[in-house]
Amino acid sequence: MGSLTQLRAAIRRDWPDDPEAGRKAKAATGRRLVHRARTRLLGATLVGAVVGAALLTVGVLERPSVPDDEVTLAATVSSVEREFRPSRRIGSWVELHTTEYTVDGRTYALTTELPRRTAPEVGDPVTIGYSQADPSHARYLDAWDRYFYWAFVGGGGALLAVFGYVSLVTSAMFVVGSRLERGARRAP
Repeated sequence: MGSLTQLRAAIRRDWPDDPEAGRKAKAATGRRLVHRARTRLLGATLVGAVVGAALLTVGVLERPSVPDDEVTLAATVSSVEREFRPSRRIGSWVELHTTEYTVDGRTYALTTELPRRTAPEVGDPVTIGYSQADPSHARYLDAWDRYFYWAFVGGGGALLAVFGYVSLVTSAMFVVGSRLERGARRAP
């Protein structure tokens, strides 16, 4: 039985007419609710909140920096170099894409590492953004990583929302269970 269903059943329950049986039923239901609330609150809710907050933080920190005075420009990839980068186990091939662009008669070059499966080839048109104050500060606007940080922000926000809801239900279970237990102890 789910937590919300168990909570509703405890609130709407028809207790036995016999006072002693009713007291025992309320105490047992209260203990069960409090036990489930404690284990769930300390376990899944706290872990979910920490993981959700961590994902949200990573998403915010990984957001690409966009200058206030960014201007977009259509450009063409001028060269692609494949380079092997060794790692502890195997290593991997990366592609370094160089795009030349001209601002106010001066030519600049933007070299960026892009994943091979989505990377443009020499001569392909790309869109770049550069700062008007410092045209050498540029970035690819066609790259998939432009929006990748939203996966972390969305995932972290969703986890926080789900575990916020779970925390509310768990807190309600704890309160209702505690009152049922306390009321059962007070009954004559």
